[in-house]
Amino acid sequence: ISLHHTLDNSCIIPLRKKIKQITTIHDVLVFLYPQYFSKKHRLVVKSLTRSAVKWADHIITISQATKQGLIKIFPKLHPDKITVIPLATELIHSNNLNDHQFRLQNREFPKHYLLSLGTFEPRKNLRGLIHAYVDLKKRKKLKNVGLVLVGGRGWLDSGISSDDDYLKKYGIYPLGFIEDHWLQSLYSNALGFVYPSIHEGFGLPPLEAMACGTPIIVSNTSSLPEVGGDAALYVDPYSIESIQSAIESVVGDPSLRREMSR
Repeated sequence: ISLHHTLDNSCIIPLRKKIKQITTIHDVLVFLYPQYFSKKHRLVVKSLTRSAVKWADHIITISQATKQGLIKIFPKLHPDKITVIPLATELIHSNNLNDHQFRLQNREFPKHYLLSLGTFEPRKNLRGLIHAYVDLKKRKKLKNVGLVLVGGRGWLDSGISSDDDYLKKYGIYPLGFIEDHWLQSLYSNALGFVYPSIHEGFGLPPLEAMACGTPIIVSNTSSLPEVGGDAALYVDPYSIESIQSAIESVVGDPSLRREMSR
């Protein structure tokens, strides 16, 4: 072969003849937030990324934030060696979606809900989202509005209580992994999508939500402003009050939801 393209922050080391190499680097999270990953994960991904930076003829990143992060971590890396190609989604908005079949399979699924989707891991800041949501519930600011959490289990502590009674008491529904064919319905029928992540290489779920016409609340950090543009409400992921204010705005103002959806 004359060209090799790796898609996972890595690169092959040519042993005999020179092969042109392109690598896609999705994020530099293990360098910026090592506390959010296991020791093994840090060791492997850091080693692979360093090798990719050294051996690749060209690098693709999925956001300007990741490109700038790479340049900061590897100051000898020339910016012209990196091309930014954003991610995309195949999901589209539909006015004819019906979530009846999904509700039949999940009988306790709420009629009105906020949605958050992503791997259950610390940097997704589910602990902060749940804290903000439960406090609003206790103060009766979110009547009859549930919080639906979708995503597979990640690593370390995600901040989700294992006490089912506690979660049920406050209307929190951790559904775990959901098949792709349900996602369009879940996004489109949500009052809003909430994603107070600490850091993202890109942030595909908010883009999917917007493609389905769902108002999004996202962090004002890393790549997320690139994804949300002027169509999102931005929050400080470290501020419970900031997250709460955005949630109250979206839930309590139908005209705002319509404008954000448009």
